[in-house]
Amino acid sequence: MSDSAFSSQFQSSYDYVSDLVAQRELSQDYSWLLNGSVNFVPDYFTIRTLGRNGVERFLNFGLSNRFGKFNLSYIAMKRFMGLFYDVICPELNDSYQWLSNRLIKAPSAMMDWTLVEFFLFMEHWLRSTLKDDRMLFFDTKMDLNRQAMDLVSSIELPRVNRLALLLNASCYANWLDVIVADFDCRKSQVFSYLKDMFHQGVWPVRDDVLKAFGESEFIVYECDNAGEVVFDLMVVLELIKCGKSVTMVAKSSPILNDITTDEIHDLVNSVSLFLPLKNALGREFLIISANDFPMVGKYLPKVTEDYRNAFLKADLVWLKGQANFQTMPRVHFHLKKYNYDYHPKVGVSFIAKAPIVQYCLRYSNIKKVAIGDALMTLI
Repeated sequence: MSDSAFSSQFQSSYDYVSDLVAQRELSQDYSWLLNGSVNFVPDYFTIRTLGRNGVERFLNFGLSNRFGKFNLSYIAMKRFMGLFYDVICPELNDSYQWLSNRLIKAPSAMMDWTLVEFFLFMEHWLRSTLKDDRMLFFDTKMDLNRQAMDLVSSIELPRVNRLALLLNASCYANWLDVIVADFDCRKSQVFSYLKDMFHQGVWPVRDDVLKAFGESEFIVYECDNAGEVVFDLMVVLELIKCGKSVTMVAKSSPILNDITTDEIHDLVNSVSLFLPLKNALGREFLIISANDFPMVGKYLPKVTEDYRNAFLKADLVWLKGQANFQTMPRVHFHLKKYNYDYHPKVGVSFIAKAPIVQYCLRYSNIKKVAIGDALMTLI
């Protein structure tokens, strides 16, 4: 591809995300979301406020986008770049080198993007570069859902502690993420581990988590990946049987191997195991999207009316996966920290796969975890 073609493609991806950022920076009413009035940013960091402590954040803020490839902002963006290229298309060396060089002199406005907004830029950039369906992972998603269904169809759940077991399984299944560097090897290990988990049958869950589910009448359950969603549906099935009302949140259209609302509908309508969910659709069980455009996690400045209404009604919001956690931050790390307090109880469930998530958890006073740890807690 020529330099001019890369440049045009960069501008297209940049404009796509910039339009979202511009709307995010407009005055927003978050009274439906938060207790109290604060400067809300839908992420833990922007590119220019990254840093492991206040000193690093201060230096990055003052020096961001200066000194070329030696500044912290560029280093962070290049790491995100490498993650995408290494996992999805390591053969595209020309594209990688061009973008690496372009980001040394990135548009200054990009420094005020959140990490998830830059992640969205990379997804858009590679989808345009590849010009095929590789970035939509259709075959991968079908295979993950098939393997997950084969597993749950082969097991007999215990009569007691079912919810605890299913919550643990759905949490561990968060490993089924195509952005994990060793995804192909990891996939078989995950299903083997889950099979052993179901056979053992007893897995503890924190008392406050089980209490939150037990006391909540209306639950918003935010999904993440294909494959994983089968275990999420098992959790929701158990909740519906216990008399709860559950709204599952998925993507409106494909992005990476995240599950879509249509794909959940297909599972519910085609799998006999989920017949009680099919019968509850439109009443105790709803399937909605948080945004009407492709988005990792969710973009709170532009949520759908369905999501806003579900959030206002919820007693508990359960976040699956790092992106949903990252885009519903407990704090925002600027030069000082802004703390956020959401209306309902909020819980998270995922595998900690990145150092940045470790940092956010630790310094948000949520929990200290190691890379690879399963996390399931209220925040």
